[in-house]
Amino acid sequence: MSEHRITLTGLYWGNTIQNVVHVLNPDGALDAPGIFTEFTNNWINVIKAKQMNTFHWTSITEQIVDTAGIPPNTTALSIAGDGVGNEGLQSVLAVILSFRTSFAGRAGRGRIYIAGVKADAVETNVLRPSTFTDYQTIATTLTARFKSGGSGPLTLLVRKHSGTGALGHPVSDIICRNRWGVQRRRNTGVGI
Repeated sequence: MSEHRITLTGLYWGNTIQNVVHVLNPDGALDAPGIFTEFTNNWINVIKAKQMNTFHWTSITEQIVDTAGIPPNTTALSIAGDGVGNEGLQSVLAVILSFRTSFAGRAGRGRIYIAGVKADAVETNVLRPSTFTDYQTIATTLTARFKSGGSGPLTLLVRKHSGTGALGHPVSDIICRNRWGVQRRRNTGVGI
């Protein structure tokens, strides 16, 4: 079993947007190209259906985190969102997908921010009901594929912060929050 850090990078209104997730790759079932294909076909292609076409996925980086000294692998992408029409929200405003595990408290939860959301997707600080339904469908699709015991070869994890060698908690559910979130920029060199 190996734990991998996957960094999904996109470009939206001149801003680099990144989401970092961790996955369990049991018995090395997939190599780096297989992981890239899995995330392109079953993560990015699911999410991009509701992103503006001004959002562009630019790369995926994969790195094994439970073995020291292994360099990351990166593949370049050129995938635009499928949405057309009205303007998108500002790049800092995003839909929040929350990760849930069987562990209580902060250590059992995670989240990612989905940028490239249509401007008419929000009203009075919450997602419109139709938008919420669309993103909850995305969350359900990702859950079915990436949860512990899901249909895919990888299991999504919520990373433990208790030191090296600690395997993350397997995700049991992904849900969409009905409020939009603000994706803040981290300081250079912090986080990723």
